[in-house]
Amino acid sequence: RDQRRRYFDLLESYLSYSRNLGDLNATLLGGYSFQQFVDEDFGVSAGNFISDFFTYDDIESALDIPNGLSAAYSNRSERRLVGFFGRLKLNYKETYFFSTSYRSEGSTTFGIDNKRAGFFCSQRRGRHCKNCRSADVQ
Repeated sequence: RDQRRRYFDLLESYLSYSRNLGDLNATLLGGYSFQQFVDEDFGVSAGNFISDFFTYDDIESALDIPNGLSAAYSNRSERRLVGFFGRLKLNYKETYFFSTSYRSEGSTTFGIDNKRAGFFCSQRRGRHCKNCRSADVQ
């Protein structure tokens, strides 16, 4: 007989702030993420029961146990992932756009010898050409 149980915890939160500064719109976002994964399992293997009436609900009645022919196991593993993230978005006159984002993640699965954190960043720039003439003239 064996039994396995898995469960997962998740917590994510963020704050966002927007501000209009004349022709410039700015949005700032920051947040936190926590994830936990837990696996638990156990089992017993035995045979040569005195009777089939009890089956695995009376495992100690198996004659394999006193004869050393049974097996038992149990295991529990736990993993965590923690992240911090942020993003800044700028929009000038609905024509020029800029965005930068950053994320830092740490995990228990990275190993003891590693720094246990990864850093990820990106940037994006763009221009809406339809609005370029009116933004440059003024």
